[in-house]
Amino acid sequence: MSKVIASGLRVGYLIYPDKYSSEIRNDFFNTMVKTSSLDTAVVTEDINTHS
Repeated sequence: MSKVIASGLRVGYLIYPDKYSSEIRNDFFNTMVKTSSLDTAVVTEDINTHS
């Protein structure tokens, strides 16, 4: 999606067991730059309609 829609678009999805939820969320929050809500919505909609 990043090459098709916008070169700056970076969205990822991660599936993990519930027991790691707190640690993973904290780690991502502390290390990632906030992705645009619009970018996330566009990619999510595309995944949901084309999968």
